[in-house]
Amino acid sequence: MRNIAPAIQAAREAAPETGLITRWLAYFEAHNRTTGAVATFGFWSGDDDVSIQVVDGQTGTLVTRDYLGQCGLAVTDLVYSGGLDIYTASVTLYDLHPAVTSMLREYDVRLARTDLHAIEINPATQAPFGAYEPAFVGLVDDAPISEQIGDGSITLSVRSEIGLMLNRTNPAKSSSEEAMKRGGDTSSQYAGTVASWKIKVGGK
Repeated sequence: MRNIAPAIQAAREAAPETGLITRWLAYFEAHNRTTGAVATFGFWSGDDDVSIQVVDGQTGTLVTRDYLGQCGLAVTDLVYSGGLDIYTASVTLYDLHPAVTSMLREYDVRLARTDLHAIEINPATQAPFGAYEPAFVGLVDDAPISEQIGDGSITLSVRSEIGLMLNRTNPAKSSSEEAMKRGGDTSSQYAGTVASWKIKVGGK
């Protein structure tokens, strides 16, 4: 179970009287299609561009990240595995936003590392109640092709790394090259052929 900071817990308990605002943050690490260099893109479901301190999903340390607003960010279709861990999610962005267009056209977001944070904001101060841990850490599993960009909004499918591994086909099960790498183990090479043989009893 995640540790909840006392200030955040207190804000949630006082929410019926004081209120709170929930916002999503999305942070991607994508590779430049030409140079391969990594660039980061931060978006949030608020209006203004902001710098917010959060817990890094990879290192667990406190970091301050820049997030761009007015980008139509929405996080939906959350699928949870076990307790409170998100297994898959859909991230929607307004693809006419300049930074979103740049990320999709100039960078390869397929398998881009992704941190999603669900934060709560004080209505009076418009500041987060603390540094939130990520609600999701994983990779972009599916991204739109270039012809789909410019239609108004795009949806990225993100999946936890465990989820990706569970859904990945293991080439070593059927590849002859992989069999050779394992010391020439070809015990199952002709399994499909043998299954189709018709044996006549008493024949030669």
